[in-house]
Amino acid sequence: MLEEHALALGTLCIYWATLDSALAHLVATYLNSEPNGAAVVAPDISTRCEQIRKLSHVTGPDGEWRQCLVTLLNMIQGDLAEARNRYIHDDWSISQAGMVRIDRRPKLKRSQSRQPIQLITETSAVVPADWVYQLVNRTVDMVVAITFMGIDVRRWRKEGLTLKPPPQALELSNSKPLAELRRPAPKWWQKQPGPLSLR
Repeated sequence: MLEEHALALGTLCIYWATLDSALAHLVATYLNSEPNGAAVVAPDISTRCEQIRKLSHVTGPDGEWRQCLVTLLNMIQGDLAEARNRYIHDDWSISQAGMVRIDRRPKLKRSQSRQPIQLITETSAVVPADWVYQLVNRTVDMVVAITFMGIDVRRWRKEGLTLKPPPQALELSNSKPLAELRRPAPKWWQKQPGPLSLR
């Protein structure tokens, strides 16, 4: 159980870094500079998304294409980043029910309506490795979509044509929120022992 989650979380880290790189390349494409220059302007994923959003209103394809890009950026900053941060930064514990993710961020909540507000210092949930894999899958889809958007910006700059969003990006921008998906892990994921051996 631990090996399966360790592999899933490691894979998530790798593809999140790839998404970060794809966004840096898109910033660089908008600025007509090198990716290292974009890293100075936008050093993290959230800032990169903000800069791309602003740059897309100054130059580049507009209309449906721009709306698709903005939707993808909102998904990255919202659903994806929140799930990734919880999976990577929360504590994990092994239980009979499975791997438990423990969120220790303090929150003010009502246990039920008409009840007083209470300070909650720990919430937990059983998280199957399939759910982590689902986030990995969505992150990989986002890398592909952002990469194709970068290719489009270069084409637009060279040819000046009105562009439709790439099919991969359009499909992703119209997809269900992450929480509504429950894809099973692929067969290779279930059979591979993973890089760790904790037995």
